[in-house]
Amino acid sequence: MLPQLLITNLLHGLVSLAWLAGLRRALAPIPAGLWARMLTVALTLPPLIVVLHVLGVLPDNERWVVLRTDLWAEQMLSSPPFVAVSLVLLAGTALLFVLQELRPVIARHQVQHHARRLRDPELEAMCQAVRAKFEDARVRLVGCRQLHVRLLDTDTPTAAVEGFVDPVILVSRGLRARLDAFELEAVLAHELAHLAQGGNRRFFWVWILRAIQAPSPFALILFRLLVEAREAAADALAAEITGKPAVLASALLKLRSGAAAAPHLSAVARARARVLRQAELAATRLRVRTLLDGPIGAQAAPVVTIASGALLALLLWSVA
Repeated sequence: MLPQLLITNLLHGLVSLAWLAGLRRALAPIPAGLWARMLTVALTLPPLIVVLHVLGVLPDNERWVVLRTDLWAEQMLSSPPFVAVSLVLLAGTALLFVLQELRPVIARHQVQHHARRLRDPELEAMCQAVRAKFEDARVRLVGCRQLHVRLLDTDTPTAAVEGFVDPVILVSRGLRARLDAFELEAVLAHELAHLAQGGNRRFFWVWILRAIQAPSPFALILFRLLVEAREAAADALAAEITGKPAVLASALLKLRSGAAAAPHLSAVARARARVLRQAELAATRLRVRTLLDGPIGAQAAPVVTIASGALLALLLWSVA
C-alpha cells in the first residue's frame, strides 16, 4: 500500500509540473500573484487527492483511469536495481528537504526568537503609512486585526513577518542601518504584500503538505518554484502599491550585497556559504531585473485559479 501511495504521489508531481508548463506557455505572460497561486495548487493537490482516494471520498474512476499506479508499483518493485536506485533518490531528496528547507527555517526562527525586539516609533509610523496605502488600494491584509512592527536587535540584515493571528513585522537593526527611508518603506510594503497574499497562516499549511511529500523530487522542484514565486508576487504588489519599483530593487541589492560568510566558519562551511550566496545573488538579480523592466501585475481574477485548479484535480483523479 505504501509503495503504491508513494508512486502515485510521484506521478501526480510529474503531472502537476507538466500542467504548469502548459499553462505558463498558454497564459504567458502570467501575473506574479496568479503564478504563485497556481504553484500552490500544484503542490497541495497531489497529497490531498491521494488522501481522498484512500478515504473513498472520490467517486470510482475505473472507466477513466489514464495511468494505473498499482501496475507501475508492481513492475517497479519486481526490479531490485530499480528499487535500490529509487531508494537512494528518495532518501537523497528527503535529505535535501531537511538541509535546504527545514534547517534554514529552524535557524531563522532561532535568530528571530533570541534577538531582542525593540519599539521604534519612526518605524511604526512608517509601517502605518504603508498600510494606509494598501487600504487606499483596497487590498486586504489577511489576519491583521492588529499589526505590529518591531526592530530586531541583530546586525544580520533581515525583514520578515512572524505570527499567525496578529502578525508582527520584524526589521533588523542591521537592515535598517543600510536602507534609506524610501527603501525601508519599500521593504515594509513587501512584507505587507505577503500578508495580503495569505501570510504565514496560509503558507503554514502549504509547508505541511510539502513536508508530507519530502521524498518526492517533483515536490522539491514545485516548492522551490513556489518560494521564488511568492517573493516575486510580493515584489510586484509592493511595487504596485508604492509606485516605486526601482526603490525596492535598490533595497534588494543592498540586502544581498552586504551578506558575507562569517570568518569563524570552517573552510567547508565557508565554501558552502559562498555557493549559497552566489545562488541568492543570482535570484536577487532576476528579481531586480523583473522590477526594473516593469513588473507584471500582481493581481489576477480568482476564477482563473479555480478553473485551472479544477482541471489539474481532474487530471490527478485520472491517475489511480
